[in-house]
Amino acid sequence: MPGLKKYTVHKIIGAPRGEPDYYQVVELEFENTDSLKKALESPAGRESGRHGIKIATGGITFLYAESKEALP
Repeated sequence: MPGLKKYTVHKIIGAPRGEPDYYQVVELEFENTDSLKKALESPAGRESGRHGIKIATGGITFLYAESKEALP
């Protein structure tokens, strides 16, 4: 996808109580919201969304977030 800075896949291995609601979390990092919007509107972005929906047999949830670095 154009403008994609980082792509991370996290497989969920547990939850505090019971079975987790999610199988995995995928993070796509962009410079800013405008870069994200352009990527999602691109042919590669649309194909990525279609592919995600196809392979996520339990459903898919999209969330948008802004991040800030936190020092320990």
